[in-house]
Amino acid sequence: MFSLTDTMNFLLSFFRIISVHFVVAMFQPWYIGIILLIYILYKRTAYFEQYILGDNRTKLLEIVFESVMYGILAGLIISLFVNFLGIHIQIDYYSFLYLWIAVILLSLLHVRYLCFSYAAGLLALSHLLFGWPDIDVSGLLAVVALLHLAEAILIWSNGHKHAIPVFVRHRDRVVGAFTMQKYWPIPMALLIVSIILKTEMPANVTNINQPGWWPLMKLPDILETQRMFFAIAAIPAALGYSEIAITDLPKNKTRKSGILLAIYSVVLLILSVWSSSIHYVKYIAALFAPLAHEGLIVYWAKRERLGDAYFSVPSQGVRVLEVIEEGPAQQMGIVPGDVILRINNKQVMTYQGISAILNDYPAFIWVDVLRANKDALTFEHKSYPNGIDDLKILFVPRDESVSNVLDFSETGGLLQRLMRKRL
Repeated sequence: MFSLTDTMNFLLSFFRIISVHFVVAMFQPWYIGIILLIYILYKRTAYFEQYILGDNRTKLLEIVFESVMYGILAGLIISLFVNFLGIHIQIDYYSFLYLWIAVILLSLLHVRYLCFSYAAGLLALSHLLFGWPDIDVSGLLAVVALLHLAEAILIWSNGHKHAIPVFVRHRDRVVGAFTMQKYWPIPMALLIVSIILKTEMPANVTNINQPGWWPLMKLPDILETQRMFFAIAAIPAALGYSEIAITDLPKNKTRKSGILLAIYSVVLLILSVWSSSIHYVKYIAALFAPLAHEGLIVYWAKRERLGDAYFSVPSQGVRVLEVIEEGPAQQMGIVPGDVILRINNKQVMTYQGISAILNDYPAFIWVDVLRANKDALTFEHKSYPNGIDDLKILFVPRDESVSNVLDFSETGGLLQRLMRKRL
């Protein structure tokens, strides 16, 4: 019987081993390279934000540092989870190479296929139907499930931060929206199982006293002359999240997206573990990985396309899309989504109407605001002796007089863009 002391020794031993390999993953050249790539991607996002708002609200290095910290936390949680349950993979360098090649080829067809779910699903089906490539289907799909679980955690907790306000065309009207571009470097310590000859077994390997239920996944069959060798592999990865929130606030959108993606990840992980014991479940898991992920994308796209815009033009007043930090509106307590009805008892319907009221630099103003699911609110602000000439707010235009209405239609892949240029 596996005693409490044995359990504690098992957990402490594994935690020590995982911690060492997790730190090793953080200092690998690939991981450092991923951070540099993410810095470049966030730099492009910063240029875009400056184009929209005229300024950057958060320093570039702060955003990169925040993403790195969130990525480390998510990677540590996944590493502890997978190793504690004994979810192992029988995988080698070529398996990861096949996965990356498949991802790149699919991304040439369409940018939204730049995802491990589609690539892993196709590789798994190819192996099951044709015997090529030689991969561990259950292990590969389990890795994909874990990566998406890490992505779900990051989207739920960090996906809405630093969202950029934009104007888009929705149902033939210009409305406000938020675009979210997030990237995270993920260091992971995965459990690897290798089958080697007994004569090749390293002499200095010390076996850990393991509980009877561990590992959770069924171990592969081996010959009498073979031994099974468990190891921890330090693997760096990168995750990205690109979404636009039209029908809801960014935080609400990312929370819902994170929950649905987490459910998808857990189901795929269960199927992957189950498939290690029952062969036909491999087919179910291989089909579920790309089809269910595609279903999530179609669901959110349809919801954004058919739903009512959250930042639409109101019947009266002016809708607030974004509030600039440290400005009069933020100091008063006005938030995105509010509708400004009156300023100093003067009704406003356009941004020009607000500017006209503030042209006289009033030292004191009171603003009547309509907030969703609440009665009208009144906010006050004073500024002596300079007066107030701007609320520091980005509004949803009533007359659609916006020059930078963005097109978020799907752009396809590299091959499609090259074909359009030739035509």
